Amino acid sequence: MKRGLVESLVVLLLAGVAAGVTYLVQGPPEREIACDPEAMEPGYICYSQLEELGDFLWVDARKRAQWERDGMPGSVLLTDDPAEDWEALFAEAASSIVMADAVVVYCDTEACGSSEPVARKIKETGIMMNPLNVFILYGGARALPPRDSSQRN
Repeated sequence: MKRGLVESLVVLLLAGVAAGVTYLVQGPPEREIACDPEAMEPGYICYSQLEELGDFLWVDARKRAQWERDGMPGSVLLTDDPAEDWEALFAEAASSIVMADAVVVYCDTEACGSSEPVARKIKETGIMMNPLNVFILYGGARALPPRDSSQRN
């Protein structure tokens, strides 16, 4: 019994050393979201395409705590979280939305389920001159570049 435990610990130690060496040689794992504009549904946009939009507004569709912790600088909170008052959030965000050439909605991942309803609600309000300029960021917040903690919304 004791011998099996020692052997297991040795294997774990060797695996840990091998993983550490691999990390040092290869670097951290690739975390970039693969995004093919040709393969996406209409209304979605890749992070790499954002510069084409001009002056756009980030709309964070996540929960308030996530937005406050690491939302994009200058973003507004519009979420379908039942703990929030949509009308109040929209009233706060309306002037920013009107001033933007485009709106980019994001949540945690491409499958979070909040971006699409939020984008649809923005379009349905008629506040945007061109509702086709409301986009969903493919990959969600995972597609965003890492930011240091001093860059907050």
